[in-house]
Amino acid sequence: MNPTNFTEYLTNPPEADLDLPKRVFFQVSSLQELESVARKQSTLDFYNSLPLSKILVAQGPVRALQVLALHPSVRKVFEDQKIFLCSQRVLDAIGIPVITGSYLHLDGKGVKIALLDSGINPIPDLQDAVETRKSFISKKNGSGQERNFHGTAIGGIIGGRGILKEEGYRGIAPAVHFIDVQVFDSTGVAYLSDTIEALTWANLQTPDLIVFGGVMLPGSEDVNPLTDLCQEIILAGGIIVAPAGNFGPESGTVSCPACIPGVIAVGAVTQEGEPAFFSSRGSSNGDNLKPDVVLPGVGIQAPKPTRGDTSSNIFSGTSTSTAICAGLLALILSGRKPIPPHALRYAIQQAAENISQDPLTQGRGLLNGITLARYFNLLHPPPAPFKQIISSSIILTVLLVTIIIVAFFTVSFLG
Repeated sequence: MNPTNFTEYLTNPPEADLDLPKRVFFQVSSLQELESVARKQSTLDFYNSLPLSKILVAQGPVRALQVLALHPSVRKVFEDQKIFLCSQRVLDAIGIPVITGSYLHLDGKGVKIALLDSGINPIPDLQDAVETRKSFISKKNGSGQERNFHGTAIGGIIGGRGILKEEGYRGIAPAVHFIDVQVFDSTGVAYLSDTIEALTWANLQTPDLIVFGGVMLPGSEDVNPLTDLCQEIILAGGIIVAPAGNFGPESGTVSCPACIPGVIAVGAVTQEGEPAFFSSRGSSNGDNLKPDVVLPGVGIQAPKPTRGDTSSNIFSGTSTSTAICAGLLALILSGRKPIPPHALRYAIQQAAENISQDPLTQGRGLLNGITLARYFNLLHPPPAPFKQIISSSIILTVLLVTIIIVAFFTVSFLG
């Protein structure tokens, strides 16, 4: 069977995966019963019960974990993931501190991003980040005023200001400005017609970068109006970034508009560089390799909805990896713009590092921000122009000759 989630995967894993080590946790109705089964699995590295959550954590080969997953007390199974702050290990891994610490001190200043998502809430760390906003939610699909937090999270990862210090959140490009385009309602639903209208309006605002914060449509070989519009924008010099989608691990699941030629499609990997289970895989049809690149997209911290909020602000998905990509590109564009979309996409592909995965999973590989910045000569001051060097040499030569002549006549006069 083709797994559609981790529970289905672990109850019927591919034979080739049976000896792979994994760490998983099981939501159960009876911890005691599953503990009894776990004790009999001698190949498990360990297991541990979390009684308040009715969760049993186990690590070991898939073969042993499958036995636990098939027990009737198990309700759901999840692959356990480490959680890291976006401002620490993730940013270090793709070279953000090196770029922001270069002689140009890049921070996204002067870059305008059109973010098509669920809207950016007026939280302190994004209070001055929105240049203009407009809702394109149909009346039958919501009031246009209600927002879920997805757009705020994505906007925060890209350009959070870090105003509140201890409770603040500083994004990758904290000086960027947003065109806030609300297309998803509070339930996370958007219509294709509204999205086309929203994208048309957003493009008229002359953004430097257009970012789809959410997945729009299942990928398809069929041309639709969104495909036509994206290609028109790209041909006119626009840059579009979109999440590959969360429909993995099957092949041919990259969503639209990520599947459109010319759109920069971003897949997700874990902090360790392993493919995220959910990240959509490309198709072997044609020369349009998707995704283009991958970036961390599992267990990423985003800003909280309100000050003092205690709800979870940990996000996973290709939307999250797309936000990290958008923040990185904002840094690049703040130091070198405009960049034609075909030139930027080529540079991104050249800056990707092979992580030894199938091209339909990793695209060109893990995007290295340092390599991308070097491609555009953003890390070190450029050498002096040749004419300037020649001019300086001539001036020095003339000065030296003058000194020699003065010295000669002075000696002659005194002698």
